[in-house]
Amino acid sequence: MMQKEEGGKWTPATVIQPSNEPRSYVVQSPNGATYRRNRRHLMNLQKPTERHVRFYDKPEIIETRTPPPISTTPEQNDDHIQPAAKPPYITQPVVEAPTPSPHQRPQRSIKKPERLIESI
Repeated sequence: MMQKEEGGKWTPATVIQPSNEPRSYVVQSPNGATYRRNRRHLMNLQKPTERHVRFYDKPEIIETRTPPPISTTPEQNDDHIQPAAKPPYITQPVVEAPTPSPHQRPQRSIKKPERLIESI
C-alpha cells in the first residue's frame, strides 16, 4: 500500500526496487504507473501464508518397547553364586537454607531537636 499524497488515501502498490535516494523505494501501482516513495509513505501488508495440512487415512502408530524385567534373584552359575547387586545409597544430612530476611532500605536515624523549654 502506498500514499499518493501526504495525508491521502492508501492505494495498493508493489515495491519494485530500492531507490538511489535514502529510505526511498520505486513502487508500481496496479495501473502500471511507477512512483518513488519514502518508506513512511509505504505500508507493508503481509500476504496470508498457505497452510499445507496432511491428512492421513490411518493414524500414525508409534511402537514402544518395554525393557525386559530385571530379575531380583541371584543368578546361578556353575562356578559360584553371585548375590544380586544393590546400588549403594548414601544418605546426606538435610541442611536447611537460612531464610532470607526481607530487604529493608537503610533508614535515617531520627534525632529529636533539643528545645530550650524542655531543657529547663
